[in-house]
Amino acid sequence: LRAGPLNAAFDPARFAERDLAVAGRARLCLAPVHATAVRDGAGNATLGWIRQARWGGDGWDQVEVPLCEASEAYRVEIVEASTVVASYVTAAPTRTLSSAELGAVLSAPGAAFTARIRQLSATAGAGLAMEIDVDA
Repeated sequence: LRAGPLNAAFDPARFAERDLAVAGRARLCLAPVHATAVRDGAGNATLGWIRQARWGGDGWDQVEVPLCEASEAYRVEIVEASTVVASYVTAAPTRTLSSAELGAVLSAPGAAFTARIRQLSATAGAGLAMEIDVDA
């Protein structure tokens, strides 16, 4: 990156130079939004969310924002006491966790946990995370 006076030819004495590493953050999928978590009487937990678009999602006439990826995929991580105890991949913006699944990974049946959700990209990997607490 070079910065110097506007409309001036490059002169090392008048311009500052910096080397920057491009991390590719703009390619990461944005964190999902409007998460919901509902536990039923049997102990099943149903998670839901809405994806965001990195580009083309500003139109008011759209029913849904563009996918901006080759396919739709999300990683849902179950976190208990700051430890990821399970991870699932789903192709839809929803995931139902059965009471049996939760009982196998949580410290106690019906224990509270945090769900961490990221949209997946074939080119950039897991995107930014959104978290929702699911109470007992």
